[in-house]
Amino acid sequence: MKPVPRADYSVSGRAYSAEYPGAEERMQGAYWVELNAIVTLAFVPRLPCHPEMLRWPDDVDVPATDDEAMAVLALSNMYVVVADDWRAGQAMRLPPSAGNDGASPVFFFVARPEWEHLIANVRCAAQLTHGYQPSVHYRDEFPDLASFVERRVIGSDLLDSYSRAFLADPERAKAGVSEGEP
Repeated sequence: MKPVPRADYSVSGRAYSAEYPGAEERMQGAYWVELNAIVTLAFVPRLPCHPEMLRWPDDVDVPATDDEAMAVLALSNMYVVVADDWRAGQAMRLPPSAGNDGASPVFFFVARPEWEHLIANVRCAAQLTHGYQPSVHYRDEFPDLASFVERRVIGSDLLDSYSRAFLADPERAKAGVSEGEP
């Protein structure tokens, strides 16, 4: 059995523009990052409104406006990182409602300077992995992303226990060992 650093896990990323044929331009600047092949973070450059006001557009496959595109990305992901100077440092879980079809993503808001550092790491991950080949040098290659995940994501009480297990101790999670067991 090989020893694996617990917080130096696999990272892959890709631009959302490639995932939405016909809406590529509207998805510019938004990225998807997968950690340990399980936990995904959506990096959305802005929200069109307060998270509680987000609504699904009529056509989620081809959003008609930039605002609809950002709403689709925000509502279709479990964890969303958003550039927002006003809410920087805050995190919130969207309460499920009929208006958003029960979606309840967790938002992590970051100030624009932090966003720029994070998105640089995310773009690098996307260039290296093309969304499919994980990079295993998490700390060395993506130091700002690694720091953010440790401080804000793993440190958040909004992170569900399943995701926490794969981020905080991926080897135990793979083995199916639950919390409290040796």
